[in-house]
Amino acid sequence: MNLPNLSKAAYLLFAQRLWKSTALLLLPIIGIFLMSRVDPVFSQFPGEPASVEVSQSGQMSLLWGDGPPGTGRSALIFSLSDEAGKPTQIVINDALQQQSGGILALDRRRLSVKGQLKRLSLQGKITEVLEASQIQPVNNPGGSPVLGEVAAAITGSQPWINILCKYQDIATEPKSPSYFQGLFSSTKPGLNHYWKESSYDLVNIDGTTAVGWYILPNTRAYYTSLGTSQMLTTIFNDCVAAADPDVFFPNYLGVNIMLNGELDGSAWGGSRWTTLDGASRFWYSTWEPPWGYGNQTVLAHEMGHGFGLPHSSGDYGYTYDNRWDVMSDTWSNCSRSTDPTYGCLGQHTISFHKDRLQWIPAAQKLTVSSGTQTATLEQLTLPQTTNVKMIILPVAGSSTVFFTVEVRRWAGYDIKLPGEAVIIHKVDTTRMNPAHVVDPDGNGNTGDAGAMWTVGETFSDPIGISVTVNTQTPSGYTVTVTNNTGTTPTPTPTPTAVPTPAPIPGDANGDGKVDTSDYTIWFAHYNLTTANGPADGDFNRDSMVDGMDYVIWLTHYGT
Repeated sequence: MNLPNLSKAAYLLFAQRLWKSTALLLLPIIGIFLMSRVDPVFSQFPGEPASVEVSQSGQMSLLWGDGPPGTGRSALIFSLSDEAGKPTQIVINDALQQQSGGILALDRRRLSVKGQLKRLSLQGKITEVLEASQIQPVNNPGGSPVLGEVAAAITGSQPWINILCKYQDIATEPKSPSYFQGLFSSTKPGLNHYWKESSYDLVNIDGTTAVGWYILPNTRAYYTSLGTSQMLTTIFNDCVAAADPDVFFPNYLGVNIMLNGELDGSAWGGSRWTTLDGASRFWYSTWEPPWGYGNQTVLAHEMGHGFGLPHSSGDYGYTYDNRWDVMSDTWSNCSRSTDPTYGCLGQHTISFHKDRLQWIPAAQKLTVSSGTQTATLEQLTLPQTTNVKMIILPVAGSSTVFFTVEVRRWAGYDIKLPGEAVIIHKVDTTRMNPAHVVDPDGNGNTGDAGAMWTVGETFSDPIGISVTVNTQTPSGYTVTVTNNTGTTPTPTPTPTAVPTPAPIPGDANGDGKVDTSDYTIWFAHYNLTTANGPADGDFNRDSMVDGMDYVIWLTHYGT
């Protein structure tokens, strides 16, 4: 058979799908030439296999991407770095994430990943993606245990270095170094003040400073042509190298890359494993466009990712709809909390996240595994007493699912909140966004009365969980909680709105399978913005149909 004269990027889809469906032949060939402008596609060089099974060991980092207000754009990159700091992007499907204990169990751990190594071509530049089939801790003495969630305490001094970098082709310097000194100061609304308040004075970022502006060796177009994962790596490396003569990096735990132009349309936060001035470790890392450092709330969110916090959400299949958490909806109610210099300010994060960072002492947590208890619950922000800050209601028979109960009031940075009430989250640590705010009215608004529990109201879950708000105190509420999840039969539930189950990843038409019809839908909407999610091929729901969605489709093709 004579193969057509295709680009390198076309060979894989041509050869790999030929035997499955003749209908698939023309679409990838046409689509690949169009996609080569900005997005990655799987490529195969003549004479090479479509993919190679490999096992790689290294340090796993997670990077979260967050779009500007109104876009709803979110992304998550898994990156496995070898000892030299060279990262490989890892594709991990939902089932393997859950089997491994969820994304929090994978982050910042040394792991061995087995799977299919595939090559990506982007404007002639080649990178690799490892599609994982098995994940294990490195040097585990036999067996394949389920990975447990590992949370590290974030306490004490956590200094960051802010490196200001200019693209080679963009001369503007949007903010002066003195602006960043103020943004990270210990005076409100400086981020040192913010983190001290959020952590009950357990964390500070004393010693944080700014250097630059440095000129990067390449243009913005060059960096964005690399694809997101390689773009972030290359910008980090180039920016750090430019600042290296002026910075001794072991004096810091985090690196904020402040750019004078857009990245890929998102701000990014998480960690990066690399060696800087002889120190090899995970470095808290963020990448900020001008609208990121122009609003304190964005940096609070991305630094939260740097500290290892995931997103929370509502129960509606979106990412930025929990108005009670800086790690979700950072933009609502900015009119209540805006600084003329540092823009929109962030509210606090939720009790699940604060407890993960070990900011809530054991004496101020109440775990009710069975039976009924009444407690006085103190406001989570700027507490006025030593009463309980957090109630945990484990679901019997599960080590990953539980409810949390907290009080949120207009205090400190929480003046931004939509109201004052008892707030309940259902947490499943195996989910992408582990904590979902409980909002039984199902109307998509987590900032209205449906999610706010006040005096005289009772939340009841059919599995045997209930929370009753009895009275209000000067700085909280008394509540009675019941946990009968392990002792009582399931009662008849009160009818409530039930969110539509999420579709199979890559299934655009909702027919329960991932096939060429879904590719056709993705291709028809390629490079377009959309609010329709998977129905338009936007499988990661970031409001943009792009190469990341193609990777999701190809990963799940045939399921």
